[in-house]
Amino acid sequence: MNYALEMRRGNTKLDHQNDDFKKYLLRSTLCLIALLPT
Repeated sequence: MNYALEMRRGNTKLDHQNDDFKKYLLRSTLCLIALLPT
């Protein structure tokens, strides 16, 4: 039981980092699109 709880906590932390990375990726993409000559 305790082990499963620790695993879940670890996964949550990982998801959090993943969200930050997605936000960063999205921002980078938007910046690139904005810089492209239209």
